Amino acid sequence: MTRTFVVTSCAVFAGAACFPPAHGSKGPTGDRITVADIADAAPPAPAPPPSSDEKAAPSKTQPLIRPVTWLCHDQDCEGAPRFAYDYLPAVSADGHHVAIVEERDGWAHTRMPGVRVSSTDSGASEAFFSVIVPGVDLTRDLRRKAEYESLVRTGNEGLAAFDFRPLFPATEETSESGRTILRVAGIQIEVSSPDQPRPEIVIRHGTVTKHVPTHDWDPGSGCSLRAFRFAGARPDVRVAVFVSEITMTGHNCDGVAERQPWAVRAVRW
Repeated sequence: MTRTFVVTSCAVFAGAACFPPAHGSKGPTGDRITVADIADAAPPAPAPPPSSDEKAAPSKTQPLIRPVTWLCHDQDCEGAPRFAYDYLPAVSADGHHVAIVEERDGWAHTRMPGVRVSSTDSGASEAFFSVIVPGVDLTRDLRRKAEYESLVRTGNEGLAAFDFRPLFPATEETSESGRTILRVAGIQIEVSSPDQPRPEIVIRHGTVTKHVPTHDWDPGSGCSLRAFRFAGARPDVRVAVFVSEITMTGHNCDGVAERQPWAVRAVRW
């Protein structure tokens, strides 16, 4: 049976390919979420203003595609520049859009790396900001760096138009019943095992409890096996996001690009 969920940030399997955070990327950490982090997006109901040392300007956490090095010979770069993706993944202040990085893994499983904006209502792709200029190898001709710089500017301008806020990661534990329990900023997310008769996600936040069946969530496996991984959540927008990523692959899949866009599922309450 193909696994539907892998909720750890980078699940380890024999021969697995993981997508760790991009080199040097900035973002919130699950065990150090501050009032300023949560207040970064407008809350759904009036709330007392934060003190002066708790305020955070939206620009401080605006997602940013940032070049790290233009010339990269490491395998994970796949012959292209290396980028950091600050404050991604992210959700828009109105909760209707999510931005996810579709990054390289060093084995050419991602045909077109970049940042994709998808609807949290339908899961459909609504925008894609590529970081790759097809056929341009800067290790052979650095004079064409301007083409990459133009892509980065376009991507950052496009992301800024959505008024994004970073998603928060979670701590993880396993319940006595075998369910995975994710906790993030006052939200409890229970993920049942995919081999259960009725797999589901249960969201508990304050007085709200929401059950979401997941039996029809398709991670879109191709040559490599894929599964949904928890990408993050925000209590102010009341959204939890899961994204499909590679969980197991083999050398027979090296150079075989997976289907894009990566499947995204958002749970709102």
